[in-house]
Amino acid sequence: MGQVEREKEQLRRAKIRLRRIEHYEQVTKNVSQTCRFFGISRHALFVERDSRERRAPRRSDVVTELLGGFPALSIALEGGIR
Repeated sequence: MGQVEREKEQLRRAKIRLRRIEHYEQVTKNVSQTCRFFGISRHALFVERDSRERRAPRRSDVVTELLGGFPALSIALEGGIR
């Protein structure tokens, strides 16, 4: 399999993983129901979810970085301080 085919396959699998996680987060909020719907194990969904959470930066980290390292200001802007 060439480089192009490999990248297409990786993209296809990533889209499938994203669809499963979005279904869990937006539709059911229930791991067991989501796993039954897609026919996968709960362990597989937890691995996919945890992998995505490790890669995606938290919103507060991004805001802090944009504000030049002022975490208190970024928390206040996000509504964390009332």
